[in-house]
Amino acid sequence: MKKSRILILTALVFLMLFALIACSDDTGEVKDTTAQVVYYTVTFDSNQGSATDAQKVAKDGYASEPDAPERAGYIFDGWSCDGEAWSFSTDKITSDITLEAKWISADAVYSYSSDGKSATITGTKRNMTVMRIPTLINGLPVTAIGESAFEDTSSEDIASVVIPDTVASVGKNAFKNCTGVSIVIEGALTSLGEGAFLGCEALESVTLGEGLQVIPYEAFAGCISLKEIRLPQGVTLIDENAFEECEALVSVMMYSTVSKVESTAFRFCDKLAVVYYYGTEADFKAISMASGNDSLADAKLCLYSQTKPEQGGDVDYWYLDEKGRIKIWK
Repeated sequence: MKKSRILILTALVFLMLFALIACSDDTGEVKDTTAQVVYYTVTFDSNQGSATDAQKVAKDGYASEPDAPERAGYIFDGWSCDGEAWSFSTDKITSDITLEAKWISADAVYSYSSDGKSATITGTKRNMTVMRIPTLINGLPVTAIGESAFEDTSSEDIASVVIPDTVASVGKNAFKNCTGVSIVIEGALTSLGEGAFLGCEALESVTLGEGLQVIPYEAFAGCISLKEIRLPQGVTLIDENAFEECEALVSVMMYSTVSKVESTAFRFCDKLAVVYYYGTEADFKAISMASGNDSLADAKLCLYSQTKPEQGGDVDYWYLDEKGRIKIWK
């Protein structure tokens, strides 16, 4: 019994010595394993813009770049610290700091025209990586983007353009051949000019609002990243080449108000698989559909039903869920 106790005590002493050695550095000094990580506070002064939450960052770590704040009539131009531009990828946090938003007056970035009540953006005076169309310019609400305003813009000059929900009209060739430029449309467009987004290869989605009656000539031709289009109820005509070469287009939602589809409106839309239709099969067959629209004519037709229909027949029915997503009745 005594031998067992001696062996246990010996083992405990050995474990204690091992722990002390493990907590020591090469000099034999015992390390403080209870040391706490030091955190600093990064405060964001939006300088009359929308609020941005502060961050807690470990010493020698990096702050996360927040979403850009907004300020009516101004364009956000990055964050600075003590007057120097701040880099979120290279500048480490070594103390509590305040980053201040930099702003440029909207009329120093954009040219515009006005009717005295609202403004139309007609071009740019200088390029920025992200061009966010202002909601106000010199106190006037910005409601439109004019003809050829961004035509032939390259991603080497501008990475993206953000169109706020105050803008409802996009003019002829406004974004024609904006190669590689990401275009984000936050609201609904109710007026489009011919070739408005012609050749916008990076355009992925667009919301079209009530009041739009015609999808104009070449409006979305060559938008090779556009996967879905939902036409509002007022649309009656889809003009020539409107969606030509929309190679990724998988589905179209349309109402029975569409009475005519001009030639090659959907030519080379080879992935177009389904039409979600507000109407009957007879209504769809009654559409005057010119040549070059085989991809639309041959797509699977799904009919809208607000309530679950009785099972049977070869026709599929669809509805919108509470989040506005298209669902098929099972």
